[in-house]
Amino acid sequence: MNRPGTLQTGGTLTWPIHVFDAAGELVDADSTPAIAIRRGGVAVGDSVTVAKRVATTGIYDCSYTPASTTSHEIIEVTETVVVDSVNCINPWQFSVIDQILLVENYTPTGQPAVVVPDPADDAALCVVHLDAEDISNNLREGIVVTFSLKNGPAKSERFLDVYTSQTMTTDASGNATISLQRNDLLTPTDTYYCVTCRELGLRSTRMVLEASTYNLADLIE
Repeated sequence: MNRPGTLQTGGTLTWPIHVFDAAGELVDADSTPAIAIRRGGVAVGDSVTVAKRVATTGIYDCSYTPASTTSHEIIEVTETVVVDSVNCINPWQFSVIDQILLVENYTPTGQPAVVVPDPADDAALCVVHLDAEDISNNLREGIVVTFSLKNGPAKSERFLDVYTSQTMTTDASGNATISLQRNDLLTPTDTYYCVTCRELGLRSTRMVLEASTYNLADLIE
C-alpha cells in the first residue's frame, strides 16, 4: 500500500503494514516485520517501533522518530516481512521538509479572531489488492490498473477532487495493492469507481468498496 512521502523536521513518521497471503486474505507474518533505515546511502542503526495492531490479523503499526534530521534529506526504508518462510521485501523512501512555525499569533486591530478547525484524520480507506497471472499460469508483472471515482461531488472528512485518478501496478510476483476511499463512508453514498485495465479486460467496470479490504478478482462474478 502507499507509504508517507514526507516528514517534517523533528517529527515522527507512522505507517501501517498489511500482510496478505496468496489468496489475498490478511494473515499474520511468521514474525514481527523488520525495518532497516539507510541515510545518505549508508545503513544506520536507527530504531523503528513495529507492533501488531490489537485485535487484528496481519496489520502492523510502524513508528520512526529520527534522532536528527536535515532539511531535504532523503531517508530510505526497507521493510522485510516473512510469510510461510518466504521473505517479502518492500523498499521505499521519504524526504525531510522544514516545519513552518508562527513566532506569535497576530490579529489585526478591530478584527475578530476566527479559529478554523482541522479536519479529522481520514480512516475511511479500503485496501484493494490483486494477484495476476496469464493463461499459462505465469505470474504477470507490470499490469497497470486505473481507478476513478464517479458521481461527484463527494466528501469524506475532506472535500474530494473527483477528477483525479489513481493507479496500481503488479510487481514481479503479480501482486499489487492500493488504498482507496470506501464508498459506503462517503457522502453521497451512491458513489462508485470505474476500473480500467486492458490486460485484465476491464473497461470502466463498476466497483463499490464497503469493507477494509477488497480482492479485485471479485469484480468477476
